Amino acid sequence: MVLGDLDTFMSIDDYINAAKVHDIKYGEYVENSLCFVQKALDNLNTELLKINRVEYKPEIRIKNSNVLNSEVSSYAFYINSEVLSTCYKICFSKYVNLFINKNMKNLLIQKTLATTFQFIIYHELSHLFRAHHDIKNISVNQIEFIQSTEMDADLIAAAKIYRILQVDLKNLGLNDLDIKAIAFLSVVEVLYAMHLHTTGNEYQSEYQRLWDIFGKIIILNESPDIIPDQNFTSDISKRNGHYILGLLFKYREKFPTDDIAIFINDFLLYVINMDIKNNTTNRIWDTIKNTVACESNTNV
Repeated sequence: MVLGDLDTFMSIDDYINAAKVHDIKYGEYVENSLCFVQKALDNLNTELLKINRVEYKPEIRIKNSNVLNSEVSSYAFYINSEVLSTCYKICFSKYVNLFINKNMKNLLIQKTLATTFQFIIYHELSHLFRAHHDIKNISVNQIEFIQSTEMDADLIAAAKIYRILQVDLKNLGLNDLDIKAIAFLSVVEVLYAMHLHTTGNEYQSEYQRLWDIFGKIIILNESPDIIPDQNFTSDISKRNGHYILGLLFKYREKFPTDDIAIFINDFLLYVINMDIKNNTTNRIWDTIKNTVACESNTNV
């Protein structure tokens, strides 16, 4: 939501105050969301200090823009106002009939999930955590490098929101399948919104990104201490994948003319027709991941 002159920047406080004047509920959402950003930055700095890296302490600025984007620089974290307003309007109640658990249904109806905004923020912070912008002398071309590091940021962000949901929803008695499903549907919502805003110059299609994230979510174990099934061969990974894909097919069948159902259908067609064994992005990532690990001092 643009609350000033187009393409101008506002401080956190100025944007929150303007948002509350415009719509108190939206203003409260913005305030809570930007509070999350600061906490996420604090957590990132804690992790950076653990691995002997310099802290990142940017000024958070809101850009009045209709473009769905956020980005980091050496001194500022820019969040476009469209990110806040788009995530505010996302509603999960459309997915209620996909689930059996009453607590899950109530959660989706109440619109209390913040995972779409969190995914976007964690994606940007993951670029910093991995030091993607500091890596030089790589053995692949620039487009290939961007494709693979964008995938890396996506996968870290998806895993983050899954772990957040585990903690936030632990008292609702939800099973791990449903928590993984909500994490994935959160990403579906974000990438669908980006699909609507695309300018045609993206490095990867939203369907490719969604497929990579799907692969990440289904291999994650309930315990973060257990190494994920990178080969996708365990019964648990297969069960997770079948469950999430089953929900997508179910939604497509229930609401075939719904806009997001069309997006889901196009994703399913992409999966059916893709050459899984010839995933170029994964191949490129295998080429540069050791360089990323060395530069960022992180485990890849």
